[in-house]
Amino acid sequence: PVTGLISSIKSNRLGMDPKTLFPPRNDANVGVTGQGAGRVHVPNALLASTAGVVAYTPVSRNADGTLKTSAYQPSWGLNDIGPGEGASQAFVLRGGPNMVDDSASVALSVLPEGEALGVHAAPMDWFTFSGGASASRGSDGGSFTASVSVPANAAPGQYAATILALADLGGGVTQRIRIPVQFFVPTPVGHDLTGPIWASDVTDYSIVGYENPLGQIYTDWSMVPVRVPMGGANTLTFTVWDEAGGSTMDVFVFDATGNEVNSTVGTDAHMVPGGVALTPTSKDSPGTTSVAVVANDATLNFGEVHAGDVLWLVLSNTKPTHPTTFEMYHLSVAAS
Repeated sequence: PVTGLISSIKSNRLGMDPKTLFPPRNDANVGVTGQGAGRVHVPNALLASTAGVVAYTPVSRNADGTLKTSAYQPSWGLNDIGPGEGASQAFVLRGGPNMVDDSASVALSVLPEGEALGVHAAPMDWFTFSGGASASRGSDGGSFTASVSVPANAAPGQYAATILALADLGGGVTQRIRIPVQFFVPTPVGHDLTGPIWASDVTDYSIVGYENPLGQIYTDWSMVPVRVPMGGANTLTFTVWDEAGGSTMDVFVFDATGNEVNSTVGTDAHMVPGGVALTPTSKDSPGTTSVAVVANDATLNFGEVHAGDVLWLVLSNTKPTHPTTFEMYHLSVAAS
């Protein structure tokens, strides 16, 4: 949605075609993973809110009493789930005031759908559900709990799935409720990871690019978490390159609160507007950045992390060789 708004503003200002400025990709997919703009089917929305069933996450609050961002969500968004770990989420089932029957039984499953390029489809057998789900007319007392268990051999990366809830409204009417799910499996330290990344033009990380109202960001940002080892590591080094050796790839390191810890975007070449001074990052000449692992009671400075922290690595195809296509990044995470 943000990209679409930017493309409309800029195309109108410059007299350009939005489809040329920001070519569509993965346009058949719309969902929690952010590809495409969300669309509402009005008849289905009206049925759900009046004579059908609505599913959402229950109220949850922070220590100061404010609602958490996870409250009242029609989706299940998680951060990192390590191999061999699991998570659960409760959902409220609210029956509309005009339901024909007093209650509606709700059957739960996971849709066997494909996902956007670069996103793993979480297998159906990773999920389980509490039994006996139902919703009552005019009540939010119905509920169920969804659980996901990630196998020990799960590949790192972003995962998505869609929970399907079928509500029997009586009279032969069945309502389909889709609940998007998203989570990330961390990449281990000492592991290499490859994946597709898309860009339509050169991203300008110079002061000129940042001063531009549109930010001059033309790359999708692919991300994966990594957990800082609890011991045995003084430094973590992140290395990125283009598998084909022709494009300029970059990596940003963010902490769990969204603050940048370090990145490969800091060289003199990145300070030249328009990316004209950037050279390809290849296996022999990669982009590299590192962070220092300091004592857990130490105050963190820029470029420092604590043992046990969760870091988010964000990949950027800064200067693509083949714009408007997917290229392949290669990311290496090493400890010393």
